Amino acid sequence: MRTHRTVDLRRERAEEYASSRQPHLVRVARGRYLAVDGQGEPGGDFFMRAARALWAIASTLRRAARAAGRDFRIMPLEAQWWDTSEPQERWRYKLMIRVPEVVGDRDLAAARASLEASGRGEGVEAVELERFSEGRCVQALHVGPYTREHETIDRMMAAAAARGLGFAGLHHEIYLSDPLRTRPERLRTVLRHPVRRTPAHA
Repeated sequence: MRTHRTVDLRRERAEEYASSRQPHLVRVARGRYLAVDGQGEPGGDFFMRAARALWAIASTLRRAARAAGRDFRIMPLEAQWWDTSEPQERWRYKLMIRVPEVVGDRDLAAARASLEASGRGEGVEAVELERFSEGRCVQALHVGPYTREHETIDRMMAAAAARGLGFAGLHHEIYLSDPLRTRPERLRTVLRHPVRRTPAHA
């Protein structure tokens, strides 16, 4: 019987998805993501609509890939955040799910069409394919409510500064827990931030 390999990006890119509570440096390679841009509070109506659309597209893509003999594991939901010094209704974000490089625009279009035809296409028109690289980053696992992330971020900043590095780019979160099913004190979120040499250490 012919067997097919399942692409597991979390295993193949294990360093990039390491979930140690100790802040550490990682190098994040260029990747391909399903993505939706949004604005507003975390967990708000648009945020949840976008998250559901991303999961629906990812699941549809996986079913098609499995039927073609090239299955892949669905990755966790991720988000980049900016303008977070503003009131929450002005926060901006990019919600993402990483996908294998073989997923292309035609695959995305077919997944959208399939979901729309089945009446499950809410929000899928906003899902795009994007590629980007973050390069060198500092990263750590945060355990607890999102409102206390600043404690882990402070430790990440200190770890970066000890290496002559400073934050650069966008704050990035990788959600390992379902907030609808997990108590706030047990939420597990990988926090990541690109870094670069500070002027004094350049």
